[in-house]
Amino acid sequence: MSINNTLSVKEGNWTSGWMLLTLVSLFIGFLFVPKGASAFVIWPCLIVFYICFIGAIRSSLVVTKGISSYLKLDVLFMLFYYVIFYMPYQAYVLGATDISRSVFVLYTFVGATNQSIILSTLALVSFLMGYKSDIAPTPVVQERTSYRYMLLVSVCLCLLMFLLFLFTGATQMLSGSYSGSDVGTTTENGIYFLVNHCVIFLMAVLIFLHAENKPNSVLWFFGFFLCVMWSLLLLVLGDRNSFFIIALVAGAGYATFVRHIPLWGFVLGIFLGLGLYNVIEVSRNMDERGLGAVITAVMESESDEGSYFEESSFTNTTVTSRAAIHITPDEYDYFYGKFKFIGIMGIIPYSRSLFVSKSDPYTSSAEVLTEAVLGAGASWSLGSNVVSDIFLDFGVVGVIILMYGAGFFGRYVELKVVCHSHSLKWVVIYLVVLSLYAEMPRYSLDFPVRNIAWTFLLFWVYSKFFRLKLKVTK
Repeated sequence: MSINNTLSVKEGNWTSGWMLLTLVSLFIGFLFVPKGASAFVIWPCLIVFYICFIGAIRSSLVVTKGISSYLKLDVLFMLFYYVIFYMPYQAYVLGATDISRSVFVLYTFVGATNQSIILSTLALVSFLMGYKSDIAPTPVVQERTSYRYMLLVSVCLCLLMFLLFLFTGATQMLSGSYSGSDVGTTTENGIYFLVNHCVIFLMAVLIFLHAENKPNSVLWFFGFFLCVMWSLLLLVLGDRNSFFIIALVAGAGYATFVRHIPLWGFVLGIFLGLGLYNVIEVSRNMDERGLGAVITAVMESESDEGSYFEESSFTNTTVTSRAAIHITPDEYDYFYGKFKFIGIMGIIPYSRSLFVSKSDPYTSSAEVLTEAVLGAGASWSLGSNVVSDIFLDFGVVGVIILMYGAGFFGRYVELKVVCHSHSLKWVVIYLVVLSLYAEMPRYSLDFPVRNIAWTFLLFWVYSKFFRLKLKVTK
């Protein structure tokens, strides 16, 4: 089996040289660019993005059965990255919006725009350099595993869903105001996370079985039913990010392992996804919760004449990217890895309390950014983004290094699934990583760590209990 999406040596050297030159230029620009929101700074950054994205979309990924897929890791990462870090500025230089205005916040830190978009582009180029690194592929291994894992995940999912409704006040979640994934105590939040993780995991397993022509069983349809029902519940709850992670596993998994989706279908899916994302944002703020509220939000969005860029919460993330530049290190010193350490420790349940004091006002970059933008004692959180999250901890050099590492790991997983296209383990891990990377731009760098670590752990535990046998095909 050949690795179809590996760059040739000549192309790879040229791409690496171009990216390195761009990286150095951006780094110098970040240090010396004047304050403000200048078109002569924004346009070159936009052009860099478009060149990178066109290059990514021109090279489809082929994993198995000759199926070429555009829904690959770098493309999905850049799509969400564009919406957050570039689309508002593209609209601004075209005169379609005023980045100084927002219906959510009073001060939008416009003066930090030049440095912010340069830092965002610096982070993107670093990520792509890591993603395009030359990684030696492992020998092709066709791993045949027991499908009893499907039953195990389905049973665990049912139990966790039951525990969620029993102990976390599901009635209040459905009738009260939107609270995100914070549903109560640490234990209740942990149960909610486990349910989401199991559904993501189960959907990936279902895709694998479908690709292996083994979906015709009562258990497969029961598992699919559970995933659909939980996804619908997420729509009602307003947790659109968890919903889209599951949807990405299903959509990207189908396009990569089951059937080729043409480019027009890919583009259509993007617009439908963005539209649904906006609809859920509207519906979760309504007084009544339910699928009826979602339908009502669809009808209202069709007649809404307001500015999307001023009324979408996506712009909040763009504001936080500017706020991080404005406050660091003048108002807040760098946190030197504190937030990364806390995030990674989240892999182990209840471990954060051993290292973080209850009186500590800052346990995440989102808390710092929210205080900087909304003031102390804010009743809601602005959240964070992957660039600002790293910058608050390590500055611009940390952004370069850690984004390179994130791209490198993504490429590693992608090559693993190419070399092990019939492996339940690597197909599931790839789909989990793919879906989480797609949404990582709007979260902290450690956002996908817990899900990825637990996915590896689940397979390790399963291998110990069921003693997996490998069939190697040379």
